[in-house]
Amino acid sequence: MNDDFVLGYFIHLYTDYLWFKYFIPEIYNEDNNMITKIDGSIVKCNGNMLSIYIYNDYTNMNIKLLDEYNMDLSIFYEDTPYLENIIDEISMENIRTIIDKTAIIIENTKEHKDFVFNRKYQKIYKYKY
Repeated sequence: MNDDFVLGYFIHLYTDYLWFKYFIPEIYNEDNNMITKIDGSIVKCNGNMLSIYIYNDYTNMNIKLLDEYNMDLSIFYEDTPYLENIIDEISMENIRTIIDKTAIIIENTKEHKDFVFNRKYQKIYKYKY
């Protein structure tokens, strides 16, 4: 955990865990494949509809996080730093592609569309980890 890249990867995995354990169950009923949208309407999720709703909204949060934490975006326009291949799931040969695709996702996020999560959602979660 002394490596920033490894720590970032771990935080990403832990965030996914929290997201799917606590947030998704609030809007998705797995028993009948139904999702509750912001406007209260309930929609049957056929095929990859759940992914479309969730990932569109999930990426909407990028801009808020970037602004909130005044994140350094130089990785998107500077040369890619050398990173050792220390995480089996990530090929360092493809890291530039991952960075470029992330930039596209962030750019597309500017076309804000809330489907299931409201960026102004204020509920405070108190979970025991």
